[in-house]
Amino acid sequence: MSNLHPKILPQQAKKCLENILYEITNKDLHNIAAILAQEQSVQVQTFGNSQGNWTWPVVCRFLHERGHKCTQASKGKQWLLNSPSFLVKPGSGFVGFVDSSTLESYSYKESQWRTTKGPLSKEEINTALQKGQTFAVHQMWAPLESFYAQNNTFHITTDNSQWTRYECHPEACWRLSPVSYDQRETAVKKFMRAHKKTPILMSNSQEMVICTPHKSGWKTSPLLNYEPLDIHETSQRAAETLLDCIVQHLSKQDHGWGVLTHALFTALYQIGGKVSKEKFSRFTDEELEILEKYKNGMYKMGCIKGKSTH
Repeated sequence: MSNLHPKILPQQAKKCLENILYEITNKDLHNIAAILAQEQSVQVQTFGNSQGNWTWPVVCRFLHERGHKCTQASKGKQWLLNSPSFLVKPGSGFVGFVDSSTLESYSYKESQWRTTKGPLSKEEINTALQKGQTFAVHQMWAPLESFYAQNNTFHITTDNSQWTRYECHPEACWRLSPVSYDQRETAVKKFMRAHKKTPILMSNSQEMVICTPHKSGWKTSPLLNYEPLDIHETSQRAAETLLDCIVQHLSKQDHGWGVLTHALFTALYQIGGKVSKEKFSRFTDEELEILEKYKNGMYKMGCIKGKSTH
């Protein structure tokens, strides 16, 4: 039995795709419907018929087969993504919007929004996009295009796999190779410092950036920005950058380690942390006694929280 939506007109799916892509045939859509029917063990008529009134699943799968992702942009009157004016900026891989309930599509060409029926004003497009279920259509591989073009290796990290990095090498045709760095924080930082010749693609739930080696650290260039960075995450990244810069600087001269030790010791106790004597197993008893006196002096001066020990 067909589940065709009453709002979808015959040939609307074809018009929808041609408005944001290029000219296609009904046979192209019929082939997609046949694939879906075979996968779900249902009749082809579930997704359309010979009159050409194909459904949203056909349109979505057609786009996916050609390297385009459909990301939900609105839910009723609630907008879920960045503003349309931001999404259409060059280099974003943006293709257009599609209303999944009517299969009306919205493309942005030559500074003008267009539907299958004609152009729309800025006010009209804002109203239209907040009706029904709107999806943004974008090229899935656009953020990686420059790496492919230059035949470069790139690495990907994600929020839900904190200590796993996905490495993509040209000799493997950029097939994802997950590498776990769990409990290897020091090794990771050492490795990255020793291999500062290759740009790295990094992503999280807020943005996607390219990190490029630079004389003063890593230079980042945003590709996609989803939401403003969280202050906690921003502070953490800034602290890691500063530590890397300090280590690089000290490695080039013979003085300064005492200043760094003082700063790190104060910071550790200021945030409630502690360091045991076992951590300083390489120190003599006399040196440990000096450190103990130093710590008590910091307590008395109010530089660190807590009480002095005797």
